[in-house]
This record gives sequence, C-alpha cells and structure tokens, in this order.
Amino acid sequence: WQKLDRNLFQVFSNILRRVPQAGVWFQRYRLWEAASENLRGEMAAMGVWPLRSSFVEQAPWVVHTQWKAAADVGLDTTLKNGHTTGLDAIWAGLPTITMPGAAPSQRAGAGFADAFSYGSQRRGDDDGGSAAEATVVYSLKAYEDLAVKLAESEGALGGLRRAIELERLGSHGLFDAKMWSKRANAMLEAAIDAQQMYKGDNVGNVTSHHMPHLFAGEFDSTAYASAEASIPVQSALQPNNTMKCGAGDEEEENVLLPSAMKDVSVGPSQSKPGAYTADDDYWMLHVGGQQRKEGWTIVDALDRPEVDIIGLMWDLSAFANESVVALYASHCLEHAAHSQVFGTILEWHRVLRPGGLLMVGVPDIVALASLLVPEKPSRLTVRQRWQVQRFMFGGQTSEFDFHYAGFDELTLSTFLAEAGFCGIERVEDFGLFNDATIGTFAGVRTSLNLAAKKCVKEWDANALKVSLPDVEGPPRELPLPEL
Repeated sequence: WQKLDRNLFQVFSNILRRVPQAGVWFQRYRLWEAASENLRGEMAAMGVWPLRSSFVEQAPWVVHTQWKAAADVGLDTTLKNGHTTGLDAIWAGLPTITMPGAAPSQRAGAGFADAFSYGSQRRGDDDGGSAAEATVVYSLKAYEDLAVKLAESEGALGGLRRAIELERLGSHGLFDAKMWSKRANAMLEAAIDAQQMYKGDNVGNVTSHHMPHLFAGEFDSTAYASAEASIPVQSALQPNNTMKCGAGDEEEENVLLPSAMKDVSVGPSQSKPGAYTADDDYWMLHVGGQQRKEGWTIVDALDRPEVDIIGLMWDLSAFANESVVALYASHCLEHAAHSQVFGTILEWHRVLRPGGLLMVGVPDIVALASLLVPEKPSRLTVRQRWQVQRFMFGGQTSEFDFHYAGFDELTLSTFLAEAGFCGIERVEDFGLFNDATIGTFAGVRTSLNLAAKKCVKEWDANALKVSLPDVEGPPRELPLPEL
C-alpha cells in the first residue's frame, strides 16, 4: 500500500466490484493501522465493502512465500514495481499483473518477465515467450480486464499458474544463481578495467580515454525543499483537496465552493435535467424496474424487453463515479444477502452525484409482522396470511426472487447515513412509478419508502438539488396469490 496512487487504487476497486467474491490483501508495514483506515475509507467511497481488504502481518520468508502461493493473482504497483516481493511472487508460482513505466523502478516486473522469456529462448521453446510475459500489460484498462479475466476463469488462471511453476525452475535468466554470479563478476571486472584505462597503462602513460560515469553524484535534498510546496491529494472522499507541506500559520488554500446549486426535477414531466448540457454525463437509474418512463434507464439482472442494461444492483461498474442524478430502487435491496446490503448502498452512493437523490423502497417488516400477530388471529384468512409471508420472503419465482434481508425504518436509515446519505426522510409515495412502493394490504401500507440525498461537501462544486415530484393518486391494494 505504500506504493499506491489513486489511479491504481481505483483499478483495484473496479476489480473488486466486477468480481464480487474477490478480496485484496495488503502487507502490514509501519503505520499500517492508520493506512488501513484511510484505504478502507477510499474503498467505501468507491463503492466497495471496506472489509473486503485484509492486512496480513509480516512473516519469515518461507511463510511469506507460502502465503503468496495461497493467493490467486498478484497485483503489482505502478509507482514502483515489486522487486524482492515480485521475485517472491514468481517463485511462489503466483501470476502477477504488472504495467511497466518510464523509470527503471517501474520496469522491474516487465524485466522479470523478460528474463523468463530469455530462459524460454535458451531452452529452444517454439514461441520464445513465457507465461510471465502474459501478465505484462500497457494500460490500466488492460490491467483491470486481465485481473477480472483470471479471477473468473479457473482454466486460464490454472494453466498460467502451472506454466509459471514449471518455468521458474528452468529459466536461465531469473533464478539461475550461478549464471547471475558469473555476470556480476564480469561486470565488476569491466569496471576495474575501465578504471585502469582512465589512470593509464601499466607503464604510467595516461590514456586519452574518458572515465566512464559509473556512479551518480550525491543527492541534495535541500534543493527540493520548500515551505510553499503542496501535495495534491487525489481522493474519492476529497477530490479537490490539497495538503500543505511545511509548518507555520499560513492561510490555507481556498477550496472550490459551488456558486449555485443545480436544481433538477425527476418528475415525469421532465425527462432530462435542464441544468445539464448535452456534453454532460448524467443518468436516472431505475434499478429492478419493470415500467418504462422517459429519461429513466432500467437496470436489472434479468433480460426482459423493458430492461436497458443487464446487471446486478451491487455492481454498477457500467456507470462512472458521480454520473447519476437520481437512483430509484423499488423492493430490490431485500434481495441482497446480509453481507451485500451495505456494499450495495455504497455502490449506489458511488454513482450518485453530490446532492443526487436516492429513492429506495423495501418491504416494511414491522408493518408486515403486525398483520400476523397472534392477538388478531381472525384478522386475515389463511390465504391472506400466506401472501404476507410472500411479501416477507419473496415470491420465489426465480433465483432473483428470494428475500434475504428485512428492514425497519431505523435499520435502513442507519445504513444510509453510514454510507454518506443526508436528509433521510420517510415518504408514502415517490410519485413516479406504479409499483410495490404504493401498495397496501388489508388496509396496511406494506412498503417502507425512504428518500435521501448524497451528502454535499464544501468542495463539491457540481452538487445538485433534486426534488421529488408531486404525488398524485391513492395507494393501490395488492392482489392475493394463488394457493
């Protein structure tokens, strides 16, 4: 984690969103406790459940290598590649994705792969390539896609791993200690010869050769120190913030503040937010929707005629950060497992613009339970009581129609607040769609509807004001199922 920059960390988060079963390991170095809090905060802001990251303790080399062998894919850093740790990963048979850069320290991973290739050529392999070379990429997009491909394909990952495990023993360019010693000895002899050429020949005659530049001069760190220096902080939590370097009571830099909040209506009469130009990216997402409405994009796990984008509610990787002005999710969140609920809400928070509106409706577990209390056994028929249970546990007509979580107002409001939503309020009707959010059963409203807005920070220059439409029409009674 000491070699991470935000661009690569964003790629890590993208990989985790695209591979829901994946987790990422970091090494515990000095000050790792503070780093873990910051990194997990960034992960949450990027829509990833923070506890999908683990920090493993430092251990003796043999144990450290065994832990690497237990991993599936290694992710090399780009600011500075892994050197000793990179070699350890290859020795453990761990396929490690690396992207070379301009500096020598950024090309170590590609150098290891090139050494593997040299060994393959020495052995007379037909293609002259190596398994390690298959993990060298030249863009962050390719880096992310390769990691996802290996994570999702056991065949590709297993084949690559077996090839690396075989090549590590036969590669003449990487793990051949005898050959390395001979090359190092030859380079030292060449340096001595160059020194002698500069001083003169054996009889004291000075030659005309220039002394080779073998060693760099001392680095003067004071020449680069400045009390006025500042370090830009790129963060999903504070994207426009700047950290000052140097002591003193100097006035802090001004933070960009919004001059005016943009007003956006999500009502049926306005299909596009008037405050945005054609060049702006914005979406109004209807997660799990079944009714088309102008201006809204339907995202659902099932391929139905009205669905615009097929995807899971906890993985909206098709949408960029802060690209959505309103997100409507009617009776979807209860289909997430307990371990996925908060991560799903964080993903919704990620895609919403600051001030963007979240409208979420779920079965009201308290209201539904009140219909089944034993004090009122004659209130509902058996058929009606069975329908209440379907509201609670899902219709179970497909693999996506099971309810795994139940919510009351306090629980859901707490999840939203912890994810970074403000202005949370309960509403009877969002006034947008004729769906389960306006349903009643036996005279009782069965839906818990909460409206919330993504909290606006002082540095959010692109914040919105999104308003709910006027509510029209009475609630509708939900039908009974066939027993």
